[in-house]
Amino acid sequence: MVSVWIAMKPLLSLLGANEAAAPYAAAYLRVFALSAPFMVSAGSLGNALRSDGDSRSALVGTMSGTIANILLDPLLISVFHWGIAGAAAATVIGNILSFCVMLSIARKKETFSVSLRDFSLRKDISLTVLSYGLPMAAGTLLMSFSSTFANRLLVLYGNEAVAAQGVAGKAGMLIAMLVMGVCMGVQPTVSYAYGSGDHRRLRQVVLGTGFAAVIIGTVLGLAFLILRNHYVTAFLDDDAVIAYGRRMVLGGIVSAPFYGIYQMCAVYLQGTGKVSYATFTALLQKGIVYLPVLFIMHRLFGLTGLIFAPAVTDLIATATALALSLNWAAQLRRMSAVKPCSVSA
Repeated sequence: MVSVWIAMKPLLSLLGANEAAAPYAAAYLRVFALSAPFMVSAGSLGNALRSDGDSRSALVGTMSGTIANILLDPLLISVFHWGIAGAAAATVIGNILSFCVMLSIARKKETFSVSLRDFSLRKDISLTVLSYGLPMAAGTLLMSFSSTFANRLLVLYGNEAVAAQGVAGKAGMLIAMLVMGVCMGVQPTVSYAYGSGDHRRLRQVVLGTGFAAVIIGTVLGLAFLILRNHYVTAFLDDDAVIAYGRRMVLGGIVSAPFYGIYQMCAVYLQGTGKVSYATFTALLQKGIVYLPVLFIMHRLFGLTGLIFAPAVTDLIATATALALSLNWAAQLRRMSAVKPCSVSA
């Protein structure tokens, strides 16, 4: 939060905001930065609740903030006329609410504590936590860098393209987040089954959840494909921006059926403690594959290449993640004896 306030101008320049967009971006980011401590804390508490097998409480906490954000957006933007700052304030309030709800739930838990009295930096605890969190942390960091690079390329085609991507990108994000939520919700079960040596249960959970995630991604992708004109025009009214938006929605959802396979592979590898494979899988989609594909497709096809680069990335990343998962599953089957759950390199 403090870093964003101090380095606002160079940060916006790095992200690709031009002279026309910079004032609006600054107005939003200045307020949005307030939510950083609460957003990070809410995410940590949500993961702790899910690891305890209480995905329902994590969902309640997340949805409470999301619903508050949705309801407050029109109120603060249109009624109070706060404009861009109103949109940011709605997000801040939503994140604070999510944090408060999750904290109140976590404090009632008997299986873990949120008290500073129980805080520990013991090596066996810290290294295990860091090893399991490394894939997600590395993937998130690389995703931020990749998004910055993609946005700077998109700016070359004008603010209309940037505005269209802002709306169209939410379609693919919505599908991805729903599928990710389904897959992440079973990670504790994957870990429990692996730790207890119940490989039959592990296989059932992975295949069943993966199949469900593929169905969800496919159905939602088809829905956005059929209704993409209505979706884009609901948020945009400029003909040039709408034309961009229609193409960008298509580029964002064409690989929707594969989201589930990729996410389930990532959850399987992380839940079974294969840290090296899990970290590599997390980095695949976020940068290792995406950045070269983005650069090559932009050079070859221009804006069309930028639009469909994420879809090509998803296909390559999914195929690689599936190969790694099958290889690790084969290694597990070849083990002559069931060993206690441990972090594997």
